[in-house]
Amino acid sequence: MEKYIAEILVLATVAIITAVIQYMVSKNRDKKQRRHEVFSDYSKRYTHLISSMLEETHAFSSNFDQNNPKLRKYISEFFMLISEEYYLHSDDLIEDKIWGIWSSGVEHHMNNPFFSQGWEFVQKQVDMTGKFKDFIDSKNINNSSLDIAA
Repeated sequence: MEKYIAEILVLATVAIITAVIQYMVSKNRDKKQRRHEVFSDYSKRYTHLISSMLEETHAFSSNFDQNNPKLRKYISEFFMLISEEYYLHSDDLIEDKIWGIWSSGVEHHMNNPFFSQGWEFVQKQVDMTGKFKDFIDSKNINNSSLDIAA
């Protein structure tokens, strides 16, 4: 009887260990899938926004035109998208390697007067505070102030 109980305990232990391993593999696969979905969704939204802004401005070589309602909408969406990605990275849903690439892209955009002026406009429309504002401000070495009315 004791031998029978010992065999059952061994089998139960093996079954539990197998279940835990399967759970961990499944959880890791799900996390990778979520990260892929986040990356894919971001890329589509980013491409759409940049294309839309380029259609409206024909190039980002000009200043931000706060009187253009489409540009106001696009620039707000752009910074909301960056904000979402910032907070997803904060929650470890975006890997550091990918975030590094995106963060460099944000810095590239913020060195362009169109985007830095757009950021000034957005801040006057929406109360931007906290870590995200600090992040964007750290990337905004341009700080080219326009007289942008709220």
